[in-house]
Amino acid sequence: MFKLRWGYVISGIITGCILLVSFLGSLPDGKLHMFFCNVGQGDAVYIRFPDGRDMLVDGGPNDMVLQCLGRHMPFWDREITMVVNSHPQNDHLKGLVSVLNRYKVDYVVRSHLLSASDVYAQFVSAIKTHHIPERLVTGGEHITIGLTSLSVIWPSETQIARMQPVGAVLGVSTDAELNDGCVVFFLRYGSFDALFPGDADSHVEGQYTGDQLADGQVELLKVPHHGWEVR
Repeated sequence: MFKLRWGYVISGIITGCILLVSFLGSLPDGKLHMFFCNVGQGDAVYIRFPDGRDMLVDGGPNDMVLQCLGRHMPFWDREITMVVNSHPQNDHLKGLVSVLNRYKVDYVVRSHLLSASDVYAQFVSAIKTHHIPERLVTGGEHITIGLTSLSVIWPSETQIARMQPVGAVLGVSTDAELNDGCVVFFLRYGSFDALFPGDADSHVEGQYTGDQLADGQVELLKVPHHGWEVR
């Protein structure tokens, strides 16, 4: 009995040490952390800001994003500061439905685009059910999180106005049009710049590059249609 009790004590000490190390390792370290999640044919990027707040950009076509969050978020952390949906196509959106239902999300950032898909309906329903504030953005808007900034450079208000009347019902856009209306943004921290264009590819990239890219170097490019490149 005495040996058994000592075994419990030792196990408790070891468990406590592991939890303490895990807790200390998860404290804000003043660095920007970016994790590109393996979700198959789709996009999901988890970003932890230097002050400890965080952001998820898209959620992929399945629930694999939950495994990614489980690996890179502290095990006790059930809150995500910001969820960004670049555009409402299933390969960027479906995993976000599970995220909104399992985590407390402070607010959602997306464009004004609509979709007729069941997944989009589930996404909107989850936002309403959990009373999550939304921010619908167009080019020229800025979001600041500590020393990190997000600068939205696309879509323009003109692009949204041109797209919304097109589609089968109530301005719902087709898949190709959804790509052209992606939320495109710069993430900047100090001298580090990352460009997230969603799936906004050669059809419209000439309209959101130019002056924005000419005054500095982009260290990381999330290549449209599920790719990324580091320079």
